[in-house]
Parts: sequence; structure tokens; C-alpha cells
Amino acid sequence: MNSDPVDSKPENNKENRQPPRRKKRLDFTPNRGIRGEIVLDEAGLPIRTDFSSDMTAWVATRIISLIEKIRTFVECLDEGSVHFIKLETSYGEILVVPEISRTFIMVQGSCG
Repeated sequence: MNSDPVDSKPENNKENRQPPRRKKRLDFTPNRGIRGEIVLDEAGLPIRTDFSSDMTAWVATRIISLIEKIRTFVECLDEGSVHFIKLETSYGEILVVPEISRTFIMVQGSCG
């Protein structure tokens, strides 16, 4: 019989240890009313999308143009840099995270 109570606990026993979990890719679409997401590379080309190719191309060109206008506006005001853009619409929200190497766009809310 082992007198050390720490060694007798199952979580400290080597045979009962779980292997480390791998990080899972985030998939927001089925959750919280998220209708879709688009990830763009630094050139504004889609890397990942939940929308049709036509809709993705349409959204990507307009969002990239909007980001550039917002960046210019923020620079003119001497307010630093843009980290997050939130557009509230009558149907939901469009969330944009413009980074140097990627741009993340999420559309959430009701469909209509």
C-alpha cells in the first residue's frame, strides 16, 4: 500500500493522462447567428469564405476599398491606426478586422 496520497490519485497516474489537445480551427458559422465569414490575404484575395464566389468577390472589393478610405480618414485625424471596424445594419452587423497580412470579415445577424 502506498502511503503517499498524491501518487494514488488517478490524475497523477501516467496511464490515465490524456494526450495534449490540438488547437481546433475556429468555425463560427453555426453559432450565434453568424451568417458567414471571409478571410482575405494581403492582396485582398479570398483565402477562406462561406459565401458564393460572386458574393465573396463583391464583398472583398468593397471592403478593401472601405478599409483604405477609413485608414486615410484616421491618419488625417492623427488618431493612430485602424484595428477593428463594426458596421451595424438593419439586418445585423458586419465586423472587419484589417491586419497587415490578413483581413477577417464576419457577417452576423438575421437573414432578413
